[in-house]
Amino acid sequence: MKNAENNDTVAAIATGLTTAAVSIIRVSGSLSHGIAGALFSAADKTPVKDFEPYRLYPGLLKGDAVSDRCMCVIFKAPKSFTGEDGLEFHCHGGVRLTECILREVLSRGARLAGPGEFTRRAFMNGKLDMSSAEGMIDLINAQSEAEIRAGFSLMTGKLKDSLTGIQDRLTAVLAEIDAAADYPDEYDGENIAGRTDAALRDALKELNALERTYQNGALIKNGINCAIVGLPNTGKSSLMNALLNYERAIVTPQAGTTRDTVTESFTENGVRINLIDTAGIRRAKNNAENLGIERSKTAAAAADVVLYVQDYDSDTIPAEFAEILDGKRLIFAVNKIDSPGFDKKKYAALNKSAAVKHKIYISAKQGYYIGELKKMIIEFCLGKDYAAGGLTLNNIRHLDAVKQAARHLSEAVSAGKTTPLEMRYVDIKAAWDALGLITGVTAGEDILDALFSAFCVGK
Repeated sequence: MKNAENNDTVAAIATGLTTAAVSIIRVSGSLSHGIAGALFSAADKTPVKDFEPYRLYPGLLKGDAVSDRCMCVIFKAPKSFTGEDGLEFHCHGGVRLTECILREVLSRGARLAGPGEFTRRAFMNGKLDMSSAEGMIDLINAQSEAEIRAGFSLMTGKLKDSLTGIQDRLTAVLAEIDAAADYPDEYDGENIAGRTDAALRDALKELNALERTYQNGALIKNGINCAIVGLPNTGKSSLMNALLNYERAIVTPQAGTTRDTVTESFTENGVRINLIDTAGIRRAKNNAENLGIERSKTAAAAADVVLYVQDYDSDTIPAEFAEILDGKRLIFAVNKIDSPGFDKKKYAALNKSAAVKHKIYISAKQGYYIGELKKMIIEFCLGKDYAAGGLTLNNIRHLDAVKQAARHLSEAVSAGKTTPLEMRYVDIKAAWDALGLITGVTAGEDILDALFSAFCVGK
């Protein structure tokens, strides 16, 4: 085995290590093409050194301990994902076979890649910015269509482009302040102050607008946490099953059946909704039920929206709910409207007028108005005109950086034209640096380590 201690070439299995049709071994670094030449022979006899980049060549991989009929593709710097020379072997997907081929690659000078090392190399070589890398992992981990669209938006640089535009304008302001300080006779101080003030106000307006997108962005990324609460036997578990469209929670006529929180998710209009079915809140009859009630209160307190379920013949909220419902987004779901005397036209009219008050009449048992309830949950939390995939913040690190930048710009604007530009320079530069934490131009190693460690080894 060649010494790979200080080698820049890394390799990893890029696909899941399981029995499958195809497995991919990915390699990046200066030895990549030499490794391909040592292990692979194309079926059409084309030497690896003459391979056309980005084209798959079928052929034979033959190592010291393993052989396989597979395909090979090479990538040439700088037009590759990492910006380096690279290669991929697309082999048969046996677990042991894949491991043996990786071992052959490592024996020829590559070292095993660390988590996210390929993506980190892409970042270090200027192939993508830091926010795009974060979008990539959001895309990989997405559990709903809305999360996919949001991750793709971030990965393809919408946030980076917006912030770079702001940074470019701040750079122009800083450059003019520097020039005016060096050549005061050639600049009109009042005109510079006016242009600076206008540019800072425009940038601050954009940052404030971006900051306001965080609430929706976070809900799209993490899903809407919806706690189902109410008195015992109001149909909370039946409602959970109706929303999920399958029987997830146990339903019995006996009060107190649900003693622990039951969680499950479904997707509606591309948005993930995380349901938490809770124990009915009443005076507990034993310690187990009391523990379930306390967990219900905790779930309701942490939820993005609370779905309060009550019987159709009850229109009051018991005092024990007042504390946990105070200040929460609250939807009243009046259940069991399929009871004797049900009038569909009556309840259709009631729902039309009650919707603006976030109240809806339903039957969990019969499925009446469950679709309307799903729509109400989404619109209540995200608004009627939300657009998943648009420019939004959904990352607390991004939000903090935008807030920092906005605070510094606000201080620079507040200083006014009477304050020397040289004194406002510090806050303007601090705002530029804060935005660089998102794009990566001012991010430290600790931030980079935390980000790329979240990726799998082959990414």
